[in-house]
Amino acid sequence: MTTFYLVRHGKKEQQAGDVSLTPAGHQEAQLTAHHFAAPIDKSIPFSQLICSPLRRCTETARPIAHALALDPVVDSRLRERANWGDTPGQSFAEFVAEWERCSAERHYTPPGGQSAYTAGRNFAAALHDVARSNPDAHIIVVTHGGAITDFLRNQYSAAALATYNPTYLHMAECAITTVTFDGLQFALQTLAAHEHLN
Repeated sequence: MTTFYLVRHGKKEQQAGDVSLTPAGHQEAQLTAHHFAAPIDKSIPFSQLICSPLRRCTETARPIAHALALDPVVDSRLRERANWGDTPGQSFAEFVAEWERCSAERHYTPPGGQSAYTAGRNFAAALHDVARSNPDAHIIVVTHGGAITDFLRNQYSAAALATYNPTYLHMAECAITTVTFDGLQFALQTLAAHEHLN
């Protein structure tokens, strides 16, 4: 049984492109690193850390990697379905409109991106590959809230997800979602937990 800890990145700068974390986002990343390295988790043998290539994820992963003495592995399949700034000249309002359409029409492919369904499928493929080479491992995955949601919505109904956490579509920065994989299917354990940030 492989266990994945899916971490949304910390708070990011509100600009187009491959943006960095804000000072608050860096603090959230430090708190998340402390959580994984805390005595309560010392018995968990974290063996790998993988992350999206976007800067907000690599910056969130850095203190976790340092705390656990792990080398982050970047996997482009953990990216969002779309990133503001990938389509030249796109305003934020236009980006949000495309994002919302993707969320409602899960097979719709936005300009410069991929459908929510495809993003979720690619995300699952990345986890499958890691689990295949790391059976019975505990893996930390630093990625995006939308990517986690796209993955989960391919696995479960909206009603089922809402029973775990009714605000899952708007998960907090550095929230942690835990899923296990037995080689055949994923099982959701926790959804968008953020108590470690308090």
